Amino acid sequence: MEAEQVRLHWQDWARRFKTDLRATTKSPTAKRLELAAISRAFERFEFGRGSRPRVLEVGCGNGINCLALAQRYPGIDFVGMDYVPEMIELAEENLAAEGGQLALQFHVGDLRKLPSLAFLGSGFDCILSNRCLINLAGHDEQLHAVRDLLGFLTDDGHLLLIENSQQNHARQNDCREKLGLPRRSPAEFNVFIDECRFWSDLEEHAELAWTEDFMDLHDLLLYVLLPAANDGVIDYEHPLVELTTQLSLANPPMALTEGIGQNRLFVLRKKLPLRR
Repeated sequence: MEAEQVRLHWQDWARRFKTDLRATTKSPTAKRLELAAISRAFERFEFGRGSRPRVLEVGCGNGINCLALAQRYPGIDFVGMDYVPEMIELAEENLAAEGGQLALQFHVGDLRKLPSLAFLGSGFDCILSNRCLINLAGHDEQLHAVRDLLGFLTDDGHLLLIENSQQNHARQNDCREKLGLPRRSPAEFNVFIDECRFWSDLEEHAELAWTEDFMDLHDLLLYVLLPAANDGVIDYEHPLVELTTQLSLANPPMALTEGIGQNRLFVLRKKLPLRR
């Protein structure tokens, strides 16, 4: 799908779903698991050694992540950016509905044009992408975006990516086939991350600090077991999905031997140039 078509897709979802979670996420259970994974990563970062930490979310949509995190971490300054103006307008509405007293700003900005965005200012202690990179045109554009993001990190900062993995998605489809279900295809505007190629091409610029498969149990039930028992139907509102989410939140991350949750958490650190 062309870049303009992707923009129009998200513009349409902004107009249809407005300030609701559904503007960017089909499943509220998935969003809860994503936010829990981000929070676990935040707890591992050594924020607050000196100046007040700064966190940037690229592709923030209508601001759901930023709002939840700013409420949970009042000692951090958050910046959310999205290239769809309608999404930023909705994010501002959501912020206003919370009283507007959070350490949070929203801006219109294109991930593909980071060096030209004056509002970014100095480096960030953490930059977050939550299913944003998969909306880019392909591997080369994703790689270029990550390299640019690394340049906006402080020396000890972290790039936190929650993105769809081609490899995990393939293993999920293998499970579906074993139960007689057809393989699922990504949405036409999504390009899932090819981990084998991605980390190899990034090796010169970043190191992968850790990964977390926090969606395995949830996605096994939602995309494999329930459809196998329900004529292939994916039921986001099935009570077992809620119970599985509660169990995963109570016992994180509950990963399988090989990940099949299509969303994975990747935490990267940039490689610093050698100093004389």
